Amino acid sequence: MNKLLFSFAMLAFSTHCFAAANMEIWPVTISFTGSAKNSVFWLKNVGSESVSLQVRVLNWQQADSKNLYAEQNEVYTVPAFTIIPPQKKIPIRIYGIKNQGDKEHDLKVIIDELPTPDVNQKSTQNNIKIRMQYILPLFVYGQELQPAILPGADGVPKEKHHLIWSVKKNTLWIENHDKTHVKITSIDFKCGKKACYHQDIPVSYVLPNAKMAFVLPHDHLIPAAASALEIHPSR
Repeated sequence: MNKLLFSFAMLAFSTHCFAAANMEIWPVTISFTGSAKNSVFWLKNVGSESVSLQVRVLNWQQADSKNLYAEQNEVYTVPAFTIIPPQKKIPIRIYGIKNQGDKEHDLKVIIDELPTPDVNQKSTQNNIKIRMQYILPLFVYGQELQPAILPGADGVPKEKHHLIWSVKKNTLWIENHDKTHVKITSIDFKCGKKACYHQDIPVSYVLPNAKMAFVLPHDHLIPAAASALEIHPSR
């Protein structure tokens, strides 16, 4: 099972220093069908101090090549607030999903670190503590979606997505005309049968019926002979 290790970074002015705490969160992508009663992910505090967290779920859409988030009340987590002692782990369960149709419901799980009182610090006036936020994608598949178009554990469905791509200057545009999302971590352009351009991309998604832009480095020109695009969902 893949785990993602995050680091809580803390910054202090004056002569005060704060220790770092670490969180492990897994799985890093959450998906299930609308017929499931709930889903679960895990949080583990591998640091030496307790961590207070709030967990929220937001609707997720894409428009004008931007990710848009909105408050919603149907999907929720239990617990929504938690304190995790050092070296302990807890399950976070997701409830409220009902997806009976043939569409994918896209959401984001937002995990915010909350401030905790420091009983050993007499004055915090000159201290700044950076509290971390973690964001996990949550995909809920309608019960009527065909299994062949559902992304697997590696992000790849059995049937290829219906995508349209174009390049304008150093920007790659990808349109997803399918019913499930596309995950992207790298791309290859093909010149004939050979790869003639490769570029790693920070983990990104193109949601169903969305069009997203990816700016490519200026110093790596895409060959004019490029005739095909390969998308890799995992490195």
